[in-house]
Amino acid sequence: MITKGLVKRADVAMKAYKKIAGTDESNLRDLLTDLFHWADAHGEDLGRVLQAARKNYEYERAKDS
Repeated sequence: MITKGLVKRADVAMKAYKKIAGTDESNLRDLLTDLFHWADAHGEDLGRVLQAARKNYEYERAKDS
């Protein structure tokens, strides 16, 4: 199952973020907000990245079913 491994990767990222940001239930929202700021600071086209990420997610979910 492909998503199981991907969820584990996300768990690692969330745990690392929680160590920095605290243990508030809004960690996912705060991480995403911080990533928006990071993208702006690094000249990333956030709209393009989000669109590509959504397509990857849909592909992986379809592949997993």
